[in-house]
Amino acid sequence: MTRVLQERTDVELDICSPGRVAAIIAPMSRYTFLIVLSFACGGPAAEVESAAPPGVPEIEVTGVSDDTPPGGDGGPRLTLAFRYADGTRVPIEGQALAYAAFRDGVALVDVKRELALVSPDGSRRVLARESGAPPVRGPGGELFYVARHGLVAEVHALDVGGNDRILASGLSNAGVLAPQADGRLLFVAALSGGVAGVWIAERGASRCLSNCDLKTGVAWGDRFVPLPRDASAIRVAAERVEWDASDGTRRSVALIPSATIPGGASVSSDGESGGAVRAAPAGSAP
Repeated sequence: MTRVLQERTDVELDICSPGRVAAIIAPMSRYTFLIVLSFACGGPAAEVESAAPPGVPEIEVTGVSDDTPPGGDGGPRLTLAFRYADGTRVPIEGQALAYAAFRDGVALVDVKRELALVSPDGSRRVLARESGAPPVRGPGGELFYVARHGLVAEVHALDVGGNDRILASGLSNAGVLAPQADGRLLFVAALSGGVAGVWIAERGASRCLSNCDLKTGVAWGDRFVPLPRDASAIRVAAERVEWDASDGTRRSVALIPSATIPGGASVSSDGESGGAVRAAPAGSAP
């Protein structure tokens, strides 16, 4: 459960449903976030701030600010705190654009778009100097995130033991991270000069499933498959990946090897096309 406290009005918002929690953890737009904030309940919350007691805290949003101009591509900036079962609240320094609870702390993207792990004692470990999509926690407790290095993006999986694996690299962009119960990761990505499509990471490799052979600056006709509207709209069903697309239609593609997809494309860890993306050797979190 995540609680949101608006300090200006001292009204506590109880965001209880999984859908609302997802909207807070991985805000896709400021309009989605504002819709979530419109559901208010509960009464005044007491201000309790002290040293962290034992136990794993929840992550509480204690403030929201958004000065994005109409039509802008910014988003809300969140003030966070660790909240313990006894009501103790430990503020988290700075503001966040997105966050996900991880281990006994939180992974957050700050206003400089740096992704860091923050512990209740205030210590920080930087995972990515420039973050891409909001981080997402998988069903096994692992953290999925996107790191950018200039014009190149990587998709990572950090497990609870601190091992950080690169699931895909050599991408121009990646997002809409959708972990599956069976350990696979679905996401949207594109290669340099290519068009964004649905990808899957499984068994140490990542491959393209849709829009694989489309290039920018070329007429696609009806070959373009619209993308998932968000991470909750995409899932594996039998031998297919299905999603609710941004154009309101229901789409699906077969889970077959990339090499058997006409015009299919995949990318190696060095960015060269032709081979599946292999996971880099496991390493420890920074």
